[in-house]
Amino acid sequence: MGLDQVYKLVKFYSPNCAISVNHTIVYKEGERNAALPSTMTEDNKYYFQYFPSDFRLWDPKLITRYDKKQYLHKGQSYYLPYEHTICLSSRWNWFQKSTELPIRSVDELEELFYWSTDNDNCLVVNVPPDQTGRIREYEANAVIELGKRLGLKKASPCLKTVSLFRQKHP
Repeated sequence: MGLDQVYKLVKFYSPNCAISVNHTIVYKEGERNAALPSTMTEDNKYYFQYFPSDFRLWDPKLITRYDKKQYLHKGQSYYLPYEHTICLSSRWNWFQKSTELPIRSVDELEELFYWSTDNDNCLVVNVPPDQTGRIREYEANAVIELGKRLGLKKASPCLKTVSLFRQKHP
């Protein structure tokens, strides 16, 4: 089954589900040399490696502030925002080790949030469970504190928070 078939199937059962594959964008059409996020600063210069897609990602790299969002597939231009994916720990791991890892400070997480969402992109913070399937209390508390700082409320989009940031930091 090809990516286009998987995409259609997922959208059939869950139309609002956002779908992507790591390293979605390449330098040349038909090649597998994935474009680095730091180079994506021109519209319609790069191509889809995996199509269709709802967003770009390259874990754990961050995009530049000058990120552009128009990418080519078979001669057509498509809008594609970027998803920044980071771990709560400053080490790159999506699963919790047997020993507790230090986590990023709430100040750093807040800065990463604003950096990531400043150009209409998004941020995903991985908060991994331990071997019992539970999230450690100190990790949960950090994410809760970040949410309070950002003024996030349950079942409410954070677009207002981003807009306020842009007004303060043009």
